[in-house]
Amino acid sequence: MASPQHAERLSYAHAEAALSNAATAFLDAHLRADPRAGPLAQRTCDAWERAVRREVRGEWWDLWDGTDQRGFVDDMGGVERWFDGCDPLYGPAVPDELPPLGDPSIPCWHTLKHMRTSYSRERLVVRRFAASPPPHTDGRTWLEHTQRWFGEGVVPYIDGREFDAADPRARREVVDEFVQVYDDLRAGGMALPDISDSGPFDALVLLLEKVRPALASPRTRPFDALTSASASRRAQNAVHRAQTSLVRLHGEGRPPLDDLSYKVSRRVVKLPWWRGRVDQARLQALVEAELKALLKALPRADRAEECVRPSLPFVLPRESRLPRAHVSASRRTRSSGCWTASGADAEADVCTGAEAGAAAGGGGEEGPGRGSAESEQMRLWL
Repeated sequence: MASPQHAERLSYAHAEAALSNAATAFLDAHLRADPRAGPLAQRTCDAWERAVRREVRGEWWDLWDGTDQRGFVDDMGGVERWFDGCDPLYGPAVPDELPPLGDPSIPCWHTLKHMRTSYSRERLVVRRFAASPPPHTDGRTWLEHTQRWFGEGVVPYIDGREFDAADPRARREVVDEFVQVYDDLRAGGMALPDISDSGPFDALVLLLEKVRPALASPRTRPFDALTSASASRRAQNAVHRAQTSLVRLHGEGRPPLDDLSYKVSRRVVKLPWWRGRVDQARLQALVEAELKALLKALPRADRAEECVRPSLPFVLPRESRLPRAHVSASRRTRSSGCWTASGADAEADVCTGAEAGAAAGGGGEEGPGRGSAESEQMRLWL
């Protein structure tokens, strides 16, 4: 006899038979109670059976392991036994409906409730958008790209048993993220987002860090690319959310803060402090406070053209600054006291402390005590 962990797999015909038997038991119970209730009970029975078949299709059933398949068949057997025991005279009354499909409190739905947030459900969603290439995209190429995308971004870090053992709410959030990607592709999306991106896959990144503590550990980091990418995106998303709320608060007409928010997030995620923290969500409130202080110091809309590229409201400690990327002199320009670059070089380009001070205060040198005071402010802020 197979162990519960390695139960024999069942064909989809077993699920269909168990489902049909449960529906038939419901119909028979109504006919025993009132022979005239046949047509109404038949319609109710047919609608319920169609709903369950739409939910549990063969393509999904084949992704279940034997234990879950057996659990679903047993659940349907429980429904059948319940209605077989209904007696119009001596037994329990016959319910007007079959167990509602979406009611998680019904015992017969325990297996299905679990499977809706399972690893197999996640794989099913990936299969569906792998089979639905965007317009003007070769189907075979898209399928191979999707398989590689999931095989390299998820499979090496978590398996089905680890995923299914996680918190149900976390699993549901992860499945919902993959469903959202599928919906975006159906709405006209042309590309798959980076799985390490904590924008569309924030719940997945958090789950991977819990299952694989090494992903979040600042000492042993075998998957450094995944962690650094997710941390960078999470910081930048926090800055942009703060920026959006400030725009609504202060109205239009302010100088654009896109360049500022990018620099803030790039500098923050480079600090050793950021990668070792687990409460990174509070970054939004901290950045919002700094941006509010900056907005108060900015000129009004009639002078906005003079501050298209505002300076940072603080200067990081010298040991935490990003290295300046090599940019040829022919591609550099001066703007608001900071060096800027075009193209790919602009990503790594940052202002030095003196340049930031010049941009904010109009001078070419830092004021007395300015650098140390702002460095101390940044240490306290972090």
